[in-house]
Parts: sequence; C-alpha cells; structure tokens
Amino acid sequence: MQATQRPTKFGKQLCSAVTAYVLVVTSVAWFVLSGGQHQLIEAQALRIGEIVGKHTSAARSTYAVMAAEQLQQMEQFKNDGTVEQAGSLIHNQLHSLPSEFMRILSEDTQSVVNPMYTFKPISEWNQIEPQRPDNEFQQWAWSELKKQDKTDPGEPISWQSISRVDSIDGKPVLRFMAADPASSDACVYCHNKLEQQPEFKQRRIDAGLQVGREWSKHELLGAFQVDIPLQQPLAAAKNQATSGFLIVLAVTLIGAASVGFFFYVDSIRKQAASRRFERQAKQDYLTGLSNRLHFEAELGRYLGSEPTIKQSHSVMLLDLNNFKDINDSLGHAAGDSVLIEVAQRLKKTLRSTDLVARLGGDEFAILLPCSGCSVARSFADKISVSISQPLLLNKMSLSIGVSIGITVTKSGDTQPRELLRRADMAMYKAKREQHSFSEYDSDEDHNGLSALELVIDLKQAIEEDMLELHFQPKYDLRQWKMVGAEALLRWTHPTHGDLKPDYIVAAAERSGLMPALTYWAMKNALRECKNWHAAGFKLSVAVNLGAASLNDPNLVQHVFEILDQAQMPPGTLVLEVTESQVMSNPEQAEITLQTLHSLGIKVSLDDYGTGYSSLAYLNRLPISELKLDKSFLCDLFNTEKNRVIVNATVMLARNLNLTLVCEGVEDAKTLAFLCKCDCDQVQGQYLSFPLPKDLFLRKLPAMYQLKPAASQPDVIDFA
Repeated sequence: MQATQRPTKFGKQLCSAVTAYVLVVTSVAWFVLSGGQHQLIEAQALRIGEIVGKHTSAARSTYAVMAAEQLQQMEQFKNDGTVEQAGSLIHNQLHSLPSEFMRILSEDTQSVVNPMYTFKPISEWNQIEPQRPDNEFQQWAWSELKKQDKTDPGEPISWQSISRVDSIDGKPVLRFMAADPASSDACVYCHNKLEQQPEFKQRRIDAGLQVGREWSKHELLGAFQVDIPLQQPLAAAKNQATSGFLIVLAVTLIGAASVGFFFYVDSIRKQAASRRFERQAKQDYLTGLSNRLHFEAELGRYLGSEPTIKQSHSVMLLDLNNFKDINDSLGHAAGDSVLIEVAQRLKKTLRSTDLVARLGGDEFAILLPCSGCSVARSFADKISVSISQPLLLNKMSLSIGVSIGITVTKSGDTQPRELLRRADMAMYKAKREQHSFSEYDSDEDHNGLSALELVIDLKQAIEEDMLELHFQPKYDLRQWKMVGAEALLRWTHPTHGDLKPDYIVAAAERSGLMPALTYWAMKNALRECKNWHAAGFKLSVAVNLGAASLNDPNLVQHVFEILDQAQMPPGTLVLEVTESQVMSNPEQAEITLQTLHSLGIKVSLDDYGTGYSSLAYLNRLPISELKLDKSFLCDLFNTEKNRVIVNATVMLARNLNLTLVCEGVEDAKTLAFLCKCDCDQVQGQYLSFPLPKDLFLRKLPAMYQLKPAASQPDVIDFA
C-alpha cells in the first residue's frame, strides 16, 4: 500500500511545482513583454515629441528669416530698416509674426480628427490666451524649464525636455515640452521692442511679471508642447504582448509538461529500482528465497511481538549432505541447479505462513510461526523425504540428503542469531549421528558457545598450541605388549570448559581448519612418540586424518616435513582414515595413500564396517591395518550376527595380510573372545582410558606388558 501511494504523493508535489513554475514564468513574461512594450512606446513617443519640437523650431526660424528678407525689400525699410527690426511688422502690433506662425500651426494640428500628435506653443511672456501655461502639466513643465534658464547666458543652454504620461479623459497621453529660447538677434530685438510698448507693460503688470525686461540671446522665451495619444499604440502593444504571452505560456506549459513527465517517469523508474533493490536486499539472488538478513528480521519481529497468549515458534536449520561432492565433481552450475530445486521442494512442502530462507552455500533456514516441536518434527520428516527424492540433472540421477537441526523458542528469547546458533548446533549433531534431524539439547550446549566463536577460538588455539593430545594404548594379543597408541584430541576451552572432540572436529571441517588441525596433531604426536622412544619403548603413534587433509595436494610434503622436523622414521606414524573419507574420492585417495605408503608410512582404515567401502578398493588400497568399529563389540554377546561379523573380519584381514585392530574393548569377556578369535590388536577403556601425555609417559613402564591371569584366563594383569 505504501509503495502505491508514493507516486500519487510525488505527482501532487510535481503538479504543485509545475504550476508554481508556470505562474512565475508567465508572470515574468507578461511583466517583461507588457512593460517592455510600454517603455518602448513611451520612448518612441518621446522621440516623436523631440522631432516635432525641433522641426517646428526650425520651421519658425526659417519663416522668420524669410519674412525678414522680404521686409528688407519693402520700400519703407530700404533707408532705415535693419536686420534687428525684421522680426516685427509694425512696432504698434501686439505680437510678432513668428508667434502668429506658431499659433496657426498649433490650431492646424488640433483641427485634425484623431491626430498622431497635437502641437502648442507655450510661454508666460507672450500673453496670448492659447499660449499661456494654464493647466497643471504646463505650469509644472514650464517651471522645470525655468529651473534650467540662465540670465544673459552668453552661449546656448543645454536644455532638457520635460515629459510625462497623463490620463486625459481616461486615455493615456504622453505630454512633452521642450524649451524654445531666443535663438537669434532679430528675435531678441523684436521682444525687447515689444517689452517697451505700453500695452505690453500693462499686461506684465496685470500678470505680475517683470515690466520692461531686457532679453538676451539663448534665454527662455517660450516652449513647444507636444501631446501624443498612446491609447492606440498601447492597445496594439497589449495585443502583441498578449500574443507573445500566449506563445510563451504555451511553450512554457509544453516545456513544463515535458519536464514534469520526464521527472515523473524518472521518479517511477527510481521507485521501481528502489523497490527492486529493497527486494534484492531481502532476497537470495539464486533461489529467490529470503536471505539471512530478511530471515533474521522476520524472526526478530516474531520474537518482539507480544500476543495475548504467548506462543512458541520453531526454527529449523538445514544443511545438504555431500553437496560439496556435487560442486567438485559436476561444477558450480550443477550445484546451483541443485540449490534451486531444493528451494522449490522446500516451498512446496511448507505452508504459506512459513518462512524459508537460504543463509548461504547449501544452508537453509525455516521459521514455523506458532508451531511447537511436534509440528517441527513432522515437517522435518516431510522435508527429508522430499529432498531425498532423486534429482535429474543433465540426464544424471542424483540423490542428496539433508541434516536438519530444530530448536523451539522459549520464554525470554529475543535474539534471532541465538536461535540460529541453537538450530545450527542441533543440525551438526544430526550430521554427526547420521540422522535426518535432531533437536536442540541444552545439556549439550557448551555454555552457549556459538559456531563463529568456536571457529575463532579454535584457530587461535591451533596457532598458540593450546590444544592437548591424550593417548590410548594399542596392544598386540600375540606378544601381549603395547605396540602403539592412538592420539585423541582434547581441548579445555578457557571460558566454556571441556569440549567434545566431535564438536571440535565438526567445527574444523566446516571452517576449513581441518588440515591445520591435522598437521598440529601429527607434529605433537610425533614429539611424544620421540619421548617414548627415548624412554626405550619403540611404539608407533596413530593420528586421524581428516577428509579435507586427505584431499590436500600438499599432504605428502607436509607429512614428510613433520617427520623430518621430529627426526622420526616414517614407520612410527600411522595415519587413520575412514571408509567414507576414502570413498568420497577413491581415485585421489588411492594416489595419495600409495605415495604415503611408498615413504614407509602405515595407513589404517578406521571405523571399518560402518561405511560403504568396496572390497575391490580394499584390495587395491595400500592399507596396513583394519580397525573394526566398536559398534560390533557393544552388543557382541546378545547378537549372534555381530560375533559372525567379527570372526569373518578376522579371516578377511588375515587373508589380505592386514593387521586387524578391534577398538572398544570394554570388559574382560570381550577381550577373551577376541583372543580366541585370534584378533591381532585391541584397544579400549578396559585396557586403558586415553591419558594425558605426561601421565601416559609416566605410566608407560607399568602399562607396556600384558599378562593373562593364571586362574582367570579372561582377565588381564599388567606386569
């Protein structure tokens, strides 16, 4: 639901942003277009006013010159006429010819309907009615021009025209006024003559002006007012601005819509990518199942919930059996196909409410919400049956198994990783005991030592020589003496106390520490063996060889170097391998064991009878002895078949010229039976428990020789 709301929310935000953008752009565009048009029209109108003023002044001056030239030709001016007198027709007239000329021009422009402009001469000195500054603009503009005037300037004044836009009858008009100074001597002469006339003096007195003023050239005599109507050009400009605005608006809307669409599509893509990344963060890339991160989060959510009725949840950890062999022999592509098929089978077997995840490699986890141990056991059986079904891969039928660990939540559980640790511990127990599943047993939990902690501490213990070896004697029943001892691993953890050997070996195998652990055991076992030889007891020492070590291409070199460092002959070292280790890769095992045998090292086939070895390989492999598994001796006198198997194995070893060692001798009766069967060698707790190295060396003289009791031949005495 949240994912579907995101585009809607973003869409609203995008629409708001686009709307705001369009409003801003169009407002700015309208302001620029309309304002620019207005300014341009006013500037052009002002330019027209200046041109009209200049042309009018030029026309007036031209008229005055031409009039003067004509007057000079008249009879009455031939004798006493002067150029200065040419500006006036008759001294008793109340105005000059140029002024009359300007008045006629003004009336002519004002008589036109809808003129482009109107022209009017203005002067407070010429007291002709139409020329008086009688409105607010004229009075203001005339006063502004007077501020620029100078008395007897002597040179032309740089006049600045005055203008503004007024509303006349509700219509905009540009009103312009430019100075019209005394530009010639004739003009000055004319005006000075007029100022001396009684009628002019009276007018000046009536108007409150200076009487009899003497004018100088370039002083302000009058002005030209030009009014230019702006309504039509502004209306046309508005239409143009509106058209431009609509074009800008259309382009802006198209652009904004395109940009908005692009960002919306990009947002959808990003949200899809975000959801994909979020899904990938929770999903295993190969199988499509949940990954560890998502599984732990969901498990934590169940652990953190507080229902009205407290319910238990089951967690199962699954590990495929022999999956490494499939990867090694058929390749990783085949291994991936197996993992995908296993994932499909798990989903089909489980309920829709259950959660299945791939934690990594061939390890899977399952959460059964609101399910106790009985439900988990039922599903473990179903899963085991489902996965054990043959799998067809590249026309090959593969059979795989699974080891399942089960743990159930209890009151106070809050950490998902703790539950996974407990399930992991139960899973390795199932793997060791070759069961399809096993349940977590707190009594076997070494104070909560996690698998990761165990691996880290084990690596440190190997590097710092913190492990121990205990030794259990092997006796020859023909010579009645000790011929060797088996080295058995022990580790007293500094925090968690004594750890079971199987637990240590399992951790070493899954973490890749098995070769290092094996070489450490060889080195320390041979060092103790050397002490035995120094004490006069020529014994051999047997060391268990892990599967990873057997497949190590550097095994032979490491063994040779360890023997050389210990300065011990190869015959003192016996390497014990199990049937399953050999049969996992019999060809490679045969090559490795042949090489070890050629160096004089003895090879013992351990746990014989519990695996699936072939008699053909038994004949081909360079082994020196068979170690019959102790399971055949545990129920020796209650099961006839076990006695038959022991006798048959004795005969088989003798015919193959192999030494038979029976381990697990727990009582005198079993020892007596093996003596009658003519078994070669024995070891077990009845003869001696595994002993620490120092105690073994100290008790060695007393333990070395065996003697059957005279009165009780089934009982062994130590010499």
